[in-house]
Amino acid sequence: MQCAISGLPPKIPVVSPKSGSIFEKELIQQYINEHHKDPINSEPLTLEELIEIKVSPYQPPRQPTLNSIPSLLSSLQNEWDSVALELFQLRKQLDDTRKELSTALYHHDAAVRVASKAIKQRDEARAALQELTLSISNGKSIEPEQVTTNGDNDVQLTDSAPSEEIAQLITSANEELFAIHKAQKNKVNVNITTPLGAIHAVGKHESKPYKRIVASSIVGGEVFLTSSTGLTSVYDVESQSYHKNDLIIKNKNISIITEVLHNDSTSTLVGASTGDLMINNDVKLGVNVHQEALVSILPHPSLKNLVFSIDKSGTYALHDTNTLVTLFQGKLNSNIVGASIHTDGALVAVADGDGTISIIDLRSNEVVKKLETPNSELSDVKFGPNGYWLIGAYSSASSNFIKVWDLRKDSSETIELVHKAHKIITDKSSQLVFTLGDSTVEIAQYNKKGKEWVLKTTNDPLKVEIDGAIVDGVLVDDSKEDEIQLAIVSDSSSVRQFKISNN
Repeated sequence: MQCAISGLPPKIPVVSPKSGSIFEKELIQQYINEHHKDPINSEPLTLEELIEIKVSPYQPPRQPTLNSIPSLLSSLQNEWDSVALELFQLRKQLDDTRKELSTALYHHDAAVRVASKAIKQRDEARAALQELTLSISNGKSIEPEQVTTNGDNDVQLTDSAPSEEIAQLITSANEELFAIHKAQKNKVNVNITTPLGAIHAVGKHESKPYKRIVASSIVGGEVFLTSSTGLTSVYDVESQSYHKNDLIIKNKNISIITEVLHNDSTSTLVGASTGDLMINNDVKLGVNVHQEALVSILPHPSLKNLVFSIDKSGTYALHDTNTLVTLFQGKLNSNIVGASIHTDGALVAVADGDGTISIIDLRSNEVVKKLETPNSELSDVKFGPNGYWLIGAYSSASSNFIKVWDLRKDSSETIELVHKAHKIITDKSSQLVFTLGDSTVEIAQYNKKGKEWVLKTTNDPLKVEIDGAIVDGVLVDDSKEDEIQLAIVSDSSSVRQFKISNN
């Protein structure tokens, strides 16, 4: 006799007249108090209806369970069957979960493909729309009120001049930056009489990441190096070490890299030899503006969402990287070799290979000045940090030289070099100019007392011990007395830091 609820022999057995089942009195009373029905057939049942069973007063014999080997084996078999059944149920549940996960992953993959296709269609629509606006205007400017947008910045305007709002924004930034740089008193720490005749490698030197690079870009304290296979590594000037940049995908067409403001956050802007501009690898900028290799991409010094781009053919444009709108574009002579943006952010100097520097005012999209040096070739141009010097690196059939233009007086001074210069670097005071040749560094310093430029490496340019030909460089430290530290980049992807001093 066993209780229908607990399965154990009852101490005080009672029987239910509704189902005829036997229960432990205490258990059935608790059940009836809570549910008021028979637990077997759920018919209404009260405590008064329970019938107590009279049992014999003698002690019941001990159950034979587990008293013998057969009963023990039987119990173990029952436990094994129970475990096997539970394992089967768990395996079935795992199989069902795997099927659900597989279905979810399939749906996710399909959603990613649909999103990718939608982004591609959006970019194609933008390109088609811009081609349409250009063809309608027949190369002339389109006034903003002539074109409507859908609110998602899908229309890019090509205008002969920036809007009044943009022009005023650049003007205000120009005034603020002018006040800042005018208040700064950057002092040159190299005495005019101190010779700078020694150059030594300093710091650690890590193994270079690639055999050859096709592009190098300097952004702040980082040097972006793009290999001939399309991979990009970054050299950190402070830590003197290389690291990978996963934000830049493999691309053999990369020609220049910089950082801009996109959606109010710092983003990577990549310019390609095909003329494409891409933000964070997935957002196109200036669709169909450039058809040739980009030479320079210049973010505004303070308005980081405004960026000036120019390609080899002389086509230039100003873009807003937040709204993805091309604010204006124009055309200069071809064979562009470099460009530099003024420290106050209103002017851009563009150098062509024929010896002409064109100065563009971003507030009006006008060439406000042309500085010509006949029978010579330009290789680089750079505004001085002081704001009133413009430096160009030239070469001719008979000589190599740099020209320092004083924009206040509309005059220039020529400093003869021993070797052809490819890049120009200045210190913060603008009184030291470093020119980088294939394997040498030459230094010119401004003599404030004599109001003239002096070449400090007259007949003996500093020989740089670095693997490969020099392609770029950046000032690291000019705070120490009679000592300058540069980081120099070679076409073999080697970046080394050098100290220039008098011994």
